[in-house]
This record gives sequence, structure tokens and C-alpha cells, in this order.
Amino acid sequence: MRRTWALTLMLMLAVVLVAGGIAGCKRKTAGPVPAGDAESSVTATSSSQTSTASAESTATAAGTAAETTSATNPPLPPGSTVKTMKVKLYFGYEDRVMAVTREVPYSQAVAKTAMLELLKGPSAEELKGLKLHNEIPKGTKVLSVILDGHTIKVDLSKEFDDGGGTLSMDMRLAQVVYTLTQYSTIESVEFYMEGKKVKVFGGEGIMLDGPQRPEDYYDRVPIDA
Repeated sequence: MRRTWALTLMLMLAVVLVAGGIAGCKRKTAGPVPAGDAESSVTATSSSQTSTASAESTATAAGTAAETTSATNPPLPPGSTVKTMKVKLYFGYEDRVMAVTREVPYSQAVAKTAMLELLKGPSAEELKGLKLHNEIPKGTKVLSVILDGHTIKVDLSKEFDDGGGTLSMDMRLAQVVYTLTQYSTIESVEFYMEGKKVKVFGGEGIMLDGPQRPEDYYDRVPIDA
């Protein structure tokens, strides 16, 4: 009888030991994630969030830049037209000058605009049926145009003084004077070249006694009616 109980007790102890070993193995297998793996997981998540935030910031910046550009240079409404104005330009015609009217883009700097158009010479349309010519030498540049009271001070590059005889010199001066004094606020023109006031013009020695008025040229270079 005692041997039977002893065997039973040994069997029960063996069962308990086996059960304990299995439970320990299960706990070891299902243990916590190693620290290194957990940091990798967090870093990957942070990188993903950073990339998303960066993309969103870039998109926002691009949108803001586009809006700024659009506000600075708004597109013209459909069907709208560019505002223009008319300027009168005087070109040589035989031994006189003749006025032509040209339509150009609007500008508040009307005197400078007129000078720039004058330097271009007559257009193909303006030359139809007329032998117009420009006595202002090619390459002449407008350096500045400044209104001082009722006198306009025009500074031209040195090319304005190139070539031509007395008639050519008189005519190019008259072209500028007639063109600029078409405006009611301008009564006379004072010539400068390369920043220096002109007192004697050209190799012909044309004296410029102060600001030039249209009436100074009526006899020398009349306007064709």
C-alpha cells in the first residue's frame, strides 16, 4: 500500500515539473521586443512623418509663391485690350520735316516715349507714298529726359553728333525740338550729350544759345503743311 502511494506521489511530481517547463518556454518565446527593434520602429515612423511634413511645407510654399506671382502680374481679363496713346513724330521730308502720328503703348513718360519712337525712324507703313527719312544717326541712345519747368533736358549719346552737313545737323535738332514741344507743358529743349551741355553742335559749328524753341527752326527747317 505504501509503495502504491509512493509511486502515485512520484508521478504527480513528474507531471508538475513537466508542466512548469512548458510554461517557462512559452514565457520566453513571447517575451518583450528587444530595445533595438523598438527604436527602429519609432525612427521609421518619425521619418515617415517628417517626409510628409516636408512635402506639405513644399506644397504650401509653392502655392504661396504662385499666388504672389499671380497677384503681382495679374492676367488680363478675356477680351481686354492694351491701353495705347498717340504721339506725333517729325521726320525729314526733302529739305523740310513732316509730322506723322503713331499709336504706341500707353506710358506716363510721354516725352521719353516720343524720343524713343523718334529714334526708331519711320515705319514701313509711314513710308508708303512718302520719302521720309531720319536724320538722327543710327545707334543714338536716349540717356535721360528730365523736365525742368517748361524746359525739357534731353541727354543723348555721342552718336547724335555723327556725320552730315549743316542741313542734316539742323534737321536732326529740329526733329527733336518739334517732337518734344508738341506737349503743352514743354516750351523748349536743352541738349546734352554724354552728360555734358551742348553749346556748339557738330563739325559745322552750329551754336546752341540756350534752350531751343520751335520758332528757332521755322525758317531753317520748316514743317511741311
